[in-house]
Amino acid sequence: MRLLLISAFLGCCTFVPANALQSPDAETTKAPRLDQSGNPLPEGAIGRFGSSRYRHPGLISIFTVAPDRKSVISCCNADSNFYQCDIDSGVTESILQHGVRVPRPNRQRDQILEYVANGTQLLLLGENRVQCWDLKTKTLAWPQYNAPGTVTLKALSPDRKKVVVGPSADKLRILDVETGSRLPEIPGEFSGMTSAAFSADGKTITLAGHTSREGVKSWDVESTKAVPSVTGPRVFAGAIAYSADGKWFGGGMVDQSIALYDLQEQNKLHSIAGSGAQYIWVGFSPDSKRFAVLDQKMQISVYDTATKALSVRFSVPTTQTMPQFLNDNVLICASDNVLTQWDLASGKQLRDDTGHLASVGRVAISPDQSLLASSAVDGTVRVWDVAGFQPKLATRRAATPGITASAPQVLFSPDSKTLAWSKSINAVELLDVSKLPATDKDGRDAGKAIRGLVGGQPISHFSFSSDGKSLSAGY
Repeated sequence: MRLLLISAFLGCCTFVPANALQSPDAETTKAPRLDQSGNPLPEGAIGRFGSSRYRHPGLISIFTVAPDRKSVISCCNADSNFYQCDIDSGVTESILQHGVRVPRPNRQRDQILEYVANGTQLLLLGENRVQCWDLKTKTLAWPQYNAPGTVTLKALSPDRKKVVVGPSADKLRILDVETGSRLPEIPGEFSGMTSAAFSADGKTITLAGHTSREGVKSWDVESTKAVPSVTGPRVFAGAIAYSADGKWFGGGMVDQSIALYDLQEQNKLHSIAGSGAQYIWVGFSPDSKRFAVLDQKMQISVYDTATKALSVRFSVPTTQTMPQFLNDNVLICASDNVLTQWDLASGKQLRDDTGHLASVGRVAISPDQSLLASSAVDGTVRVWDVAGFQPKLATRRAATPGITASAPQVLFSPDSKTLAWSKSINAVELLDVSKLPATDKDGRDAGKAIRGLVGGQPISHFSFSSDGKSLSAGY
């Protein structure tokens, strides 16, 4: 049977028989086929490499975990809808249109999407708008608040009754989440401040900046007066958080170290060696026993708050929005258009059957039609078993500073035993794919490298000779 391959932008691939495009059989027209995860396939398709579970129609800009920890609500930059993703099944569906412009990726790190009013409403803080949606009536709970300009500082109190937005004319504005009304404003100098966090009791709002001039400053929310900072003159990199039990305040420092302050021991400072990169997010687990940080290298480091020791460090695909704890042991990240779950004890991805975590850019089928190779714009390459639609190999090329990420070229040798792929802009690696394991669920560095071929200039294309004994490359 002759096959036509369709590569979907969602990060997975589907196989369609060529004749199905002309005259679908009766069975296909009656009921759609299902993939290995039980999800419907496009009309005429016979299988899917990877899964459509946890995937969204566009890049995920922001998300939040439901109070019952059974689902995730998210927004995409492709439209103005709220999407609900079931944690167990991975099924994602649109539930509400909110109409707020969602920023492009890498601009929405300060966005907020949270459940409020005992889980009956959703609070959305965009670049300069605040909305509160009633999930039952699917209408705004109170009129939309429009800030005078772009809001760079946002924070929601732990009891989810107050939200701070600003700055505006040297003031931080506080909104009552229940009514949307404005509470007394906090005056001050806020230029250069990049991160905001409420204390565990909700009585203090703390801001952090990148230089000693801004430092870390705190205000009493009720009186709106400045109060002493727990950190003194120390300079943070802009990422700060309080633990839910009120014991810890932590953040990433400009010198790339980690600072943990014990608020129950006279603000005792514990300085911890970091990962060697600047930090863009920090957070405590719900039980306050773990402190996690995300750095600019897309590494997540998890520390034990009791021992201050590093528990695990692992890399995640490029994320457009900040991670969130699903529970005490699992972290959720948004990679391109798919939600991923990570075990904090092992640092391994859970439910790793989704396939590529970024848009598929290239595909190749082996001459004997037993294997399919696919590559994505995040530099990952996967090899799949055509008969069972199962993963057999996964690898990834390292990022090149100053070079925009793109999908590596992939090409099988004439005997289908070797896969050539562009490991870097000027290098091709040959992988032995003749004896791959039955399946490779972890998808980490499987397959033996035969050799690497390095050129002096960026390689634009390459091809095997007819006998497979030589490889030619173009510059």
